[in-house]
Amino acid sequence: QQQQQQHRLIRLTMKMGGSHGTGSRLWEGGVLLATWLLHESCLQPPGPVANLRVLELGAGFCGLPSRIAAHVGALRVTATEGVSEVFQLLLENVRNCDVRAKMLRWGEDEIADEDAPDVLLFADCVYTEAGASLLLECVAMCQRLQPRLVVHGTLEPEARFGCQEFAEGMVQLGFVASREVLSSELLAAVKKKLPPSSSEEIDCVQLWTWRADTRSPPA
Repeated sequence: QQQQQQHRLIRLTMKMGGSHGTGSRLWEGGVLLATWLLHESCLQPPGPVANLRVLELGAGFCGLPSRIAAHVGALRVTATEGVSEVFQLLLENVRNCDVRAKMLRWGEDEIADEDAPDVLLFADCVYTEAGASLLLECVAMCQRLQPRLVVHGTLEPEARFGCQEFAEGMVQLGFVASREVLSSELLAAVKKKLPPSSSEEIDCVQLWTWRADTRSPPA
């Protein structure tokens, strides 16, 4: 109980900058994913990232899910971002948080062997079909480095393009998807962290987990 209370009372600070695209603001999905990681680690220890290598795609200016993953016991956490101006803010915001920040431009850069994750995180990354395709390429790179890769990410299929294409692409990569059931307590905690204009939008955000399909192929 003391450990759970300690996790619930953490306070994070962050430096914000100018407008440099979608990565320069805090989105609903990132808050949801970070809060879910915290709640799962408290309520079902050791949680989804404890003692595992974690990599976040499209971490934006603050890398909130990455910072929470480090706090709840991930073995190693790498937060990646592809926009140089946003990346500079990310560097500052993850400093002294046990999180490494690395530049990763989708469709251009490779994920190094030393950054191979056991768990891949993403939030608020799918807006277009082209973006979904690039995200799938990143997932495939990580999968080649770790065939037992687990992916936790947020989608908004009712509000954004590319979500269906991403889901279908994950099946083609050999993943089995499961939608996480979000408790009323968790959703209430997320809404408290968001401005009033964004708190209603959280109801449209879905949190999914993808795991490698270990079923035997048909004879």
